[in-house]
Amino acid sequence: MSASLIYQRLLNVENTVQPIPEIKKLFWSLLDSLTANKGSSSVFANKIRICRVFPVKLPSGEVQPMSVLGDFCINDRPVYAAALQDKVNFLDFSVEEVHRLEPVIAWLRLTGRYLSKSVTEKTSVDESQGVEDSALAEDISGKAAAFAMFVKQLTQSTLLQANETE
Repeated sequence: MSASLIYQRLLNVENTVQPIPEIKKLFWSLLDSLTANKGSSSVFANKIRICRVFPVKLPSGEVQPMSVLGDFCINDRPVYAAALQDKVNFLDFSVEEVHRLEPVIAWLRLTGRYLSKSVTEKTSVDESQGVEDSALAEDISGKAAAFAMFVKQLTQSTLLQANETE
């Protein structure tokens, strides 16, 4: 299928009722087209972005087409997606499919919607719940010097062996 025909079919999705699997097929065709034609026009990308052609899975499980004006993320991190699946709208492609569709996602300027760019992971400790184990702290600090000497010796031995083989 030619690039112009793919663009036209994507632009027409909004005017017709298309099953989601058919819309997804158009994205795969678009990938093939972009791979073949490296200099694809961003004018078409801008037009496609404003059409409701992105298959988005809602927290309810329903999949519906949205434009970039809709609120959705792109699942590139399964752990994050599992934690957020009942709270966030996702582009309805698997992680593997998202990685394969990366040229299309980049061409459509959607990379800012990747979960890896949207989610900030923080780890914190609730000190009121923990108890400092002073015996363990002393045990580790007593062994730290010995460990440092071991690493230094190992490093020197490795350097000597490397020099001997040269």
